[in-house]
Amino acid sequence: MQKVSESFLNFLSPQTDRKKFIQDYLMEYGIEAPVISISGKNHIYVKFPLYQYEPMFNIKTVIAHYDRAPNSMGANDNSMVVYCMLEWATRLFKMQTFHNIRLIFTDGEELSEKGVSSQGSYDLALLFKKLNIVNDDIFIFDSMGR
Repeated sequence: MQKVSESFLNFLSPQTDRKKFIQDYLMEYGIEAPVISISGKNHIYVKFPLYQYEPMFNIKTVIAHYDRAPNSMGANDNSMVVYCMLEWATRLFKMQTFHNIRLIFTDGEELSEKGVSSQGSYDLALLFKKLNIVNDDIFIFDSMGR
C-alpha cells in the first residue's frame, strides 16, 4: 500500500488556498503559472518553454477544475486529478523535446448554479474561440476519484 504524500494532504485541507498552492507548487520547480482572470474566475495556465511546442502537431489541452465546494476536501471532485497534473507538469517541464501539451486549471465550476454557461470553463472556451484556438485536442478531467 502506498502512502499519501504530506503535500497532497496539505492540498486537501479545507483551509488551503488552492490557487496559491498550485502556483507555489509549480514555482518550486521553476514553472511559471500565470492566472487568466475571466468573469471573476481565476484560471491557472502552466507556461512551458516555447521549444516544447511543435506547430506541425496539434496541441493537447488538458483541463481540470481546482475549485471545490466550500469547507470540503474536494477529494472526490478533482483533487486527485489536479495533483496528478501538477506532478505531470514537473515531468513535462524537464523534457528536452517537444510535447505539445497545454495544462490549465480552471476555477468556478463548483460555485455555478445557473448551468454550464456560468461555469468558469465556459468563458475560457469563449476566449479560446476569440483567440482562434480551435484545433486543439481538448481533454477535460472531472471527478477522477479519491
